[in-house]
Amino acid sequence: MGARQDSRARRSLAGLFLFPVVASRAVRSALLGASVGALACAPAMPPAMPPAAPAVAVPLAEAFEYPAWFLSPGPALAGTVTSFASVGLRRAAADSVAVEEARARIALARRVRIELDAAFQSGLGVALTSQGERFREIALSPVPDSAWLVASAAVRGTLFALVAGPRQSVEPPGDALVPVAATPPAWVGTLPRGEGVVYAVGVAPATFREAGGWLEAERHARAQLAASVSSRVRTLAMGAGRDEATVTTVSSAVTLADLVVEGRWRDRSTCFVLVRGRVLEAQ
Repeated sequence: MGARQDSRARRSLAGLFLFPVVASRAVRSALLGASVGALACAPAMPPAMPPAAPAVAVPLAEAFEYPAWFLSPGPALAGTVTSFASVGLRRAAADSVAVEEARARIALARRVRIELDAAFQSGLGVALTSQGERFREIALSPVPDSAWLVASAAVRGTLFALVAGPRQSVEPPGDALVPVAATPPAWVGTLPRGEGVVYAVGVAPATFREAGGWLEAERHARAQLAASVSSRVRTLAMGAGRDEATVTTVSSAVTLADLVVEGRWRDRSTCFVLVRGRVLEAQ
């Protein structure tokens, strides 16, 4: 019995990354994506190895409409966040709930430490299985005392709110709803690159509750950012030949700042979110 760190971990993890449920958990997708250079994870500089082919998005069968500022926030909205509330509340109450929720999201976007750990087992005639995982996001900036509502729109039972920090000056964008593009934007398959920043795409199943899929995809993108910057993969192999079993562990600890959502897109079943950030520290 002995430990060895080689391409076995990457091959095993790549197998799980191709499962249909790849986007169902932020941690699993982020950690596995980091190991195989998959769809949503790549550093700002060109990787040493070419990334795996991205998943093929399924075009929309019907037109989903969202605020233009939600799908493409743009540089003018840098530093703002999107939060959600139920339109079952009175509009004023829904706005208040969304703004209150956004305060914690603003602190997270300004500076956050992300810690990822997971273990997977394979071999002895069984498929790769998860043996435990941990995903933590620790906001390192204080939660602002207040925030203000820049714009809001009701979309299929959910209030979408664009919120800014208390001393942030933002020109309110238009409130018109626009249809999601029939074909995926370029960043779904090829990440942008920028000096001093890293990009990642988060992927999550679209849900009946609009907020669920978008929030999970954004959380997944932050995990992907951390995993793309620094990941440690170790494999413990036991036995030999057909009787060999392996346990693979993946871990990452990264501090990020100035996280910004640069784009959102969806097909019939999946939400995609493009996030950009700066790396302050990687372990």
